Amino acid sequence: MASSRRFKLLLILLAIVSLASFSPALPALSSPHRLHSNPKGGDRRFWIADDKFWKDGEPFQIIGGDLHYFRVVPRLLRAKALGLNTIQTYVPWNLHEPSPEKWVFEGMADIESFLKIAQELGFLVMLRAGPYICAEWDLGGFPAWLLGIEPALELRSSDPAFLQLVDRWWGILLPKILPLLYTTDGGSKNTLDKGTIPGEEVYSAVDFSTGEDPWPIFQLQKKYNLPGKSPPLTAEFYTGWLTHWGEKIAVTDANSTAAALQKILSLNASAVLYMAHGGTNFGFFSGANTGENEKDYKADLTSYDYDAPIKESGDVQNLKFKALRNVIQKYSRGSLPPFPTNNEIARYGPVKVSKVASLFQVLHALCDPIQVIETDQPVSMESIGQVENLGRLNYGPYLYDRKGLLSAVILDGTILHRWRLYPVSFNKLSSILRSNPIMQVADPQNVDMTEEPRFYQGSFFIDHKNHVKDTYISFRGWTKGIAFVNNFNIGRFWPLMGPQCTLYVPAPILQHGENIVVILELHSPHPELMLNLVDNHDFSC
Repeated sequence: MASSRRFKLLLILLAIVSLASFSPALPALSSPHRLHSNPKGGDRRFWIADDKFWKDGEPFQIIGGDLHYFRVVPRLLRAKALGLNTIQTYVPWNLHEPSPEKWVFEGMADIESFLKIAQELGFLVMLRAGPYICAEWDLGGFPAWLLGIEPALELRSSDPAFLQLVDRWWGILLPKILPLLYTTDGGSKNTLDKGTIPGEEVYSAVDFSTGEDPWPIFQLQKKYNLPGKSPPLTAEFYTGWLTHWGEKIAVTDANSTAAALQKILSLNASAVLYMAHGGTNFGFFSGANTGENEKDYKADLTSYDYDAPIKESGDVQNLKFKALRNVIQKYSRGSLPPFPTNNEIARYGPVKVSKVASLFQVLHALCDPIQVIETDQPVSMESIGQVENLGRLNYGPYLYDRKGLLSAVILDGTILHRWRLYPVSFNKLSSILRSNPIMQVADPQNVDMTEEPRFYQGSFFIDHKNHVKDTYISFRGWTKGIAFVNNFNIGRFWPLMGPQCTLYVPAPILQHGENIVVILELHSPHPELMLNLVDNHDFSC
């Protein structure tokens, strides 16, 4: 790929994938649209003319919604029942390349299967391929190991060293998808000036706050597209909002949200609901934001429910789903699928855990001895391949967000030297703890409440395979830490800060028989060493 085209790709934030005929081949970047064979005769294509989207020879109004394959058990039939004809998703680079040239496209990272399912259900897909995605996702989707490269890379720039790594990543990703390229930017002159790419082949969309008057923003959008090439589209119609630790859970009114969507669709404009389906920041992938300055750090919750019409667990029996569905029905060509029922969520009850070991007692098992690093001064976590933290910034001018001890440590006026650094891995954590039996039987009358990182373990049984269902783990009474279910990292808990008290556990993580829960509590445990598996989320801590 020529360097000039590589630079053009860097700026692309939005790609529409026509899944009428899924193919792994990468079309030429100069092609303004892609033709597909139509089994009913003629050609199938998606293009822009007369300030409209066109699909298969007819005007097409995009009524889409964000559903992130890496945050949910894909429940696309629920999106269909909402009335959506298009699914939008990001592609997080750090999920697919967690370490240099280690490519992951299995499990929750299986983007190809997700696209094929969307194809089978008749959706178009708006694929936001990055490499930067924001999305309240750790480092905006950039792999943390980029921050360990010296000399330091200039992220989101034309830095040749940065572009070379983007080129390598997209050389793996793009052959797996079928892209048609557009861009999307904020609905102001400043963001459009910086984000758009002039030319017939590139379409510029906008996004803006829910409730804003859409018409003047769509008129501004026209100035950044060629005549007749500017169908009005808000690529992020916000159905809710994000929440940080320490804040009250964000909620928005269902009726006002539906009224704002009605106003956009009545202008024959297109809209993509952000989010259509809430999700979960599993593992260490939740991001963070800043306020007025770099010190005003705000870490995102593990839950990415977003007060979306389809909730984190797939719940659709709520006012927002009903109100938005009623609006979308008016602009749909046919009747919508039947209203779905909620998934059944299990209440497995209390689980007693026992202390297994302190973090320091099993440090030798969690860290490969050959990876122990001795340095005169501490280095960043990214420099040694350690990514656990409270979440790297995903947006704004302070995006280059290294973690760890980033300067000399001074004690009583003296700089401390000769550090030994232990990169730890939580892979196969349950088996590691079983092979290092330091288990202490818990005495509820004598629980050690001193603040020290400790592992705790418990288990619960599911007596029949038909009883394997979604659930939530309540961490009321605990302080702050990380939880694993059957070796899967379900995310951070921090009830002391709130508002999130529970972590979502999707059914595919569970199994018939014994299920093992491991907790790394960083401070003080529950006084009775108890967890509770409940049937509803709780944002009241």
